[in-house]
Amino acid sequence: MVNKSIKIPEIDRMPLPDVMPTEEAIRSFGQNEHSYHPDMWELEYAMHQYLNGMTDETLVGRYSDLVRSMFSFVSPERGVVPIPSYQSSWYWYRKEHQTRLEFAFRNLTPPSLSICPAKEQFWPPSKTVPNGIDVIFRYGKRQYMREMVNDGHIRFSPAETYAETGNNSARQDDELRKHAFRSGKYTKVTTESGQTLPVIGDITYTTTGANYHLVCFSCVWDEQLFSEFEADTCVAVTQPEMLACRIEAAGKSVFLGWYFHHNPVQYFDPYELRKNEYFGAGMSKDFRFAYQNEYRILWSQMDQLPISGSRFVDIGDARDIMVMYDIDGREVS
Repeated sequence: MVNKSIKIPEIDRMPLPDVMPTEEAIRSFGQNEHSYHPDMWELEYAMHQYLNGMTDETLVGRYSDLVRSMFSFVSPERGVVPIPSYQSSWYWYRKEHQTRLEFAFRNLTPPSLSICPAKEQFWPPSKTVPNGIDVIFRYGKRQYMREMVNDGHIRFSPAETYAETGNNSARQDDELRKHAFRSGKYTKVTTESGQTLPVIGDITYTTTGANYHLVCFSCVWDEQLFSEFEADTCVAVTQPEMLACRIEAAGKSVFLGWYFHHNPVQYFDPYELRKNEYFGAGMSKDFRFAYQNEYRILWSQMDQLPISGSRFVDIGDARDIMVMYDIDGREVS
């Protein structure tokens, strides 16, 4: 039951997708069609205001991050994806709506930001599967991209270096520790003697893992990623599985005894984890980075001796599986 003393403020409602998942897909998550209506989103949030422990500044940052990702994830083909998945347009509309609702509860006005559907991109025109990995992309400086394509010279950086202040906002993250938060309002802390202690702010949950080295790609062609990664060139890898096989074979002598892994990053909302939702240090990221649609290839230390600094894996001439492009989609020789 919602506390009847809570008055839900009225906020504007955005036009929503014209398509929805099938009834079967909706039911598979224990939901119904009402789960896709703003009335339900507002009721859910009034019952559990999971953002109420945020500072005003952090709330503004969250809203800006949401809007940035909506440029990537709001599109007709994603309307059929069930709402619990970050691959769904509905997921982002719900998050955006509830975040604006928190602004309203505080009598604040959210930043004025334009939200529009993802535009059709240059590559590949026939791709319709959300986050498909038929092709992956690496954005960077032409000199280094050419070395990767012509010589197969691939740099793996230690995860801890991504937290360094010299990285720009698109790259800077604590890759060895992932954090989630729970509002103190809904958390009870009791001492051994049975005394209940007040909780101020949010409770932080942190997961860690073994050290690892990684190289990052994206699952999408997105012109905005050129500026995000300060890149002038994008390499399209047309056979990602072949690339992974070559890296695994060539890298075994560089990362002796280390564990090899590759797959798309899974994004999570650190303030609203789903029940039993897993988030790990190596393959999960805060959804403020979701617009990057990252695909990563990594070597995990496990029980082996650590390796300091970056390491290179050389797979040889990769022009049979890689093509370079500039920002206008022109092939670069």
